[in-house]
Amino acid sequence: EELQESTLYENSSHPVEVVQEVPSMPILPVHRPVRDAIGEPTPKIEHGNCVCWVVELTKGSPADTFGLEHTVEGPMLAVRGIVEASLLDRWNTLHPDAAVTPTDRIFRVNESMTIQEMQDELHRPAVQIHVARFPERFLVEMQDSQGFESLGVQLRSPSVHRKAELKIAFIKRGGLLDEWNKSAIGDGQLHFVVAPGMRIEVVNEVYGDAGKLQEELGSVGPLRLWIRRAEVVRTAFQRVKTRAWLIRKQRLSAEEGPQVPMENIEAATHAARAAGHEELQESTLYENSSHPVEVVQEVPSMPILPVHRPVRDAIGEPTPKIEHGNCVCWVVELTKGSPADTFGLEHTVEGPMLAVR
Repeated sequence: EELQESTLYENSSHPVEVVQEVPSMPILPVHRPVRDAIGEPTPKIEHGNCVCWVVELTKGSPADTFGLEHTVEGPMLAVRGIVEASLLDRWNTLHPDAAVTPTDRIFRVNESMTIQEMQDELHRPAVQIHVARFPERFLVEMQDSQGFESLGVQLRSPSVHRKAELKIAFIKRGGLLDEWNKSAIGDGQLHFVVAPGMRIEVVNEVYGDAGKLQEELGSVGPLRLWIRRAEVVRTAFQRVKTRAWLIRKQRLSAEEGPQVPMENIEAATHAARAAGHEELQESTLYENSSHPVEVVQEVPSMPILPVHRPVRDAIGEPTPKIEHGNCVCWVVELTKGSPADTFGLEHTVEGPMLAVR
């Protein structure tokens, strides 16, 4: 309905006249806090490559619940779900810039930072939950690889839909990746720990082909690996599943109005499960790893300050951007290397601009 009624410029009854060209804008890094729906942005800091903030919840009646579903992951609590109509669900609605989602981590509750103490604090009537969001991708650098065997990793053949990356199935003790993990844990940088289920997207300057990636992993000398967490599909699947559940609930409770066919909901849920089932099953992370992570240093207490977080390029420096009004702008440079190459941009006309479709 909104798609049909959102006529934009081209279908407007009075077309927009362009009276001034868009000015040329210098390319500078952008700092862009996301605005709260009803007020100021929730204060955050960037600690390493993680974005951290505090969630404050208070129970107003015995019926209130925090609604936090979690598991233990090393020295942290890993968010696995948010209960509907809970205090945390309400927080997410009122603070979309600081919404807690599955795969976020909790490293402190009130003044407590150990697993047992944090879980005990969650039974209190009021809590300050310190949340950390790990980067989607991170860089692993190893200076002296002696070939594939020295890495100490078992890889799984990629699925039909993911031939551009390699999947980590197992990390052996004593290999270079195991040593990398121990160093990251010792430095308190748990967001750099490589775990089973993660994906290797780039090896040195090689990307886009799983066979070439594996061949490059066998080279001798320095290795630079870009690792992608396997949690992205899990989060997307959880959102689709939650949406399907809400539609089902509305259908069962509606007294009148259009009904959503149950087979459509089940088909959507099945499609989401089919797309994310493999990663959901095999993203074992820490708790199912063959050798549990030992904590040798507590995560330091972090002050709450506004955060400026440029998005990192997959294999290099951040792409330069500027904030123009409330818009973030940047330049994409593409060059065709052969007649078979295409830019692949699908678009429509929207007033004086092209709208990517």
